[in-house]
Amino acid sequence: MTLSELIAKLEAAEGPTLVLDGMIAATLLGDEFVQWDGAGAVIRYGSGVYKGSIGHISYHEIPSRTGSLDAALSLVPGYHKWIVGSSYAAVWPEDSRLADAPHIYTHGRPALALCIACLKAIQHMETVNADPR
Repeated sequence: MTLSELIAKLEAAEGPTLVLDGMIAATLLGDEFVQWDGAGAVIRYGSGVYKGSIGHISYHEIPSRTGSLDAALSLVPGYHKWIVGSSYAAVWPEDSRLADAPHIYTHGRPALALCIACLKAIQHMETVNADPR
């Protein structure tokens, strides 16, 4: 799953779920989320010795990022600032301005909004770093 696909799933979510947490964990590890089996995330390894093999991440090892602000903060990229208010969350590079960052409306789900803001910041970093200019 690409970051864009993951962000779209998070934006469409009605609230936090373990399935979304499993998708985040697998995607950030560079693996493919296959399914949630009740005990954790079934994944297909995307690289390394086990590339293409099926694996499992126990739910005990998957932070509840979509439901916990503390866990969602682990997604904030280095050298970035963040804010979570009653109406929106945002993440932006420290050499930039809050006004330039995408504002993700919380809709009563601050941790989920922070996850989306963090993933958008990561996606932006990848885009900027891929630019040969």
